[in-house]
Amino acid sequence: MCNIAGYVGKKQAAPIVLDMLRRQEGFDGGHYTGLATINEGKLYIKKNVGSINTVFADYDLSQLPGTVGFIHSRTPGGKGQGNEHWAHPFVSNDGRMAYIVNGCGGAFKGKSSARFRKIYDELKSSGYTFDSWTNDCVGTNNQMPDGMYIHPTELKCIYVGKLIDDGLTPLKALATCSMELPSESLTFMLSLDNPDCIIWSRINYPMFAGFADHGTYLATTPQAMPEDARNITLLNALSYGRIYADRIETYPQLDTDITVAPITPGVWKACYEAMETALQKEEMYHDDIDRLIRKLFSPATCPPESAVDYAIMNNFEREGRVSVIKKFNPGSAPGLIAPKVYFKLK
Repeated sequence: MCNIAGYVGKKQAAPIVLDMLRRQEGFDGGHYTGLATINEGKLYIKKNVGSINTVFADYDLSQLPGTVGFIHSRTPGGKGQGNEHWAHPFVSNDGRMAYIVNGCGGAFKGKSSARFRKIYDELKSSGYTFDSWTNDCVGTNNQMPDGMYIHPTELKCIYVGKLIDDGLTPLKALATCSMELPSESLTFMLSLDNPDCIIWSRINYPMFAGFADHGTYLATTPQAMPEDARNITLLNALSYGRIYADRIETYPQLDTDITVAPITPGVWKACYEAMETALQKEEMYHDDIDRLIRKLFSPATCPPESAVDYAIMNNFEREGRVSVIKKFNPGSAPGLIAPKVYFKLK
């Protein structure tokens, strides 16, 4: 899974989202870092292979202008993914939109392959191009009919750009893509057509919003929220909308057979008890915790286990019960290391 932070408000966005990502870096991601802001009719984007510290060595990300922006930290990449073109954000061919995703194929892995390949052919025949194009094999799900490989999130980004070119609003284009090419995911978009907001779509992967007098904070984990964040709230599943400095617009995805399991008091209690028992015995990484509690949700296309995992872990941290252990693994390019955070109850 990846980690995301965002901000819409009155203050400069870049240093805020950098601080928020530092608070959660290593919970997931840590191998690629990318930041985008929007200011005076222009998108500002910097991204590269590596953690925040690695990317910061090449460029002072905090200097990007604008009061609307987001940052992304990606999971490991393999052969053919050792360059910045496999980092988020991805950008539409006309340069008017930036796009990031936290998610994976999950319940939809393999089911959307034919649709992906069909849309790829349509985009390519219409003259659209992809920065992540490579001849190196990076997995069967990334291979297109012409034998090339691309990042599936970039395909979605370019497809949303085409839908906008065809006349849809950025909001409707993102909502349409989320249902036509579904994944277990959360998506953010910046658009020069809507420069005062972040456009979003969520199926089941987590995104929490917090509110301050000067704007709205957004983060994959509640732990990333600054001290002045109030009323921290999980964005609705199977929904899309716009996030402004002072409000969130939400619209349900109605024309779909996808279901997301509800977070009921009973499920919350069962997850809490399972995590408490497991974390008292051993150090655990978030992916391991997700696998532990995923089976506790009622049958549905997608469970929201990561959202519950992060929220319960936030409770443990606020109670002072958690030891946070940061370790380092080899990064996704030679000579790099990536942080990985484990948790254990005291």
